[in-house]
Amino acid sequence: MTELEKALLDEVETLQTEILRLQDEILSKQKENDELLSEIESLQSKSIKLYYSDLEQSLTQDFSNILSSHKNEQTQIEVIKTELNQHLEALKSDSIIADYHKLESEYKTLQKDYETLKTKYLMLKIEAEQDKEQSLEHIKTWQKALEATLMSELSDLETLIKKK
Repeated sequence: MTELEKALLDEVETLQTEILRLQDEILSKQKENDELLSEIESLQSKSIKLYYSDLEQSLTQDFSNILSSHKNEQTQIEVIKTELNQHLEALKSDSIIADYHKLESEYKTLQKDYETLKTKYLMLKIEAEQDKEQSLEHIKTWQKALEATLMSELSDLETLIKKK
């Protein structure tokens, strides 16, 4: 075997060793990327759960408040109805008629308040759904950007290996 052949064999062995080292490095980087992706998915999941847990608590409290207001208004409506019935039975004087109209007006006001509260609740529910959709879109956009970055880094690393 000539000196040139020995030198070429040494160079081939050196290149093979370098290729193996770079392959190990690629595998290591891929493993790191997989671990980071797993951590990101875990954090996204936790973030989504926390967001929706808070949103659920907020909506539950809002709904509870609306329901409580509704029950109070229903109770007031029942009281007004009872008073109206009492006044209707005793329609003997102008003051009773005036009281009847006053109670009727209060009843209508309470009914309008109830409808307003119901509308507000429905609007809150719609806003919560929109917030949910926007959050999911932001998470998907962020995830796509991260995947693109990871793929770009992997491509750069492969290009670097090919150059060596």
